[in-house]
Amino acid sequence: IPQSIRGLPVGTLFCNEAMSPSLYAKLSGEGAQLFINVSSHSWFHGSHIVAEDMLNTSKVRAVESRRWYVQATDVAPSFVLDPYGRVTTSSPWGTVGVITATVYPRDDVTPYVRFSTWVLWLCTCILLARVQVQKNMRRYA
Repeated sequence: IPQSIRGLPVGTLFCNEAMSPSLYAKLSGEGAQLFINVSSHSWFHGSHIVAEDMLNTSKVRAVESRRWYVQATDVAPSFVLDPYGRVTTSSPWGTVGVITATVYPRDDVTPYVRFSTWVLWLCTCILLARVQVQKNMRRYA
């Protein structure tokens, strides 16, 4: 359930919950207009590979819901993504500090937020049907 911070509904999740598209879609559907993820990369000993994977996954979460996405971490860079998945600010590796960014509330209802994984299943079914039709057309040509 989104929490209100100065009147802004914020969806907050932790660490590897960024890997779950359904959690973010649910938060968007419940009215979250900004996402915040608090994570600890110390479990992965500051792995650059894990940090890059989390950044890329977070970009997808921002784009599929058209929300600003803020991630605060301990040993990897913290960052802010705009609703199009672009990094607007980030902290350098190996530093302790505070980053600031201006974010704007968004209440877009994207197809993914509205229909969740049904969009993916529908696209998969359409693709498979098209492949089967083409396969049958070649057989009878």
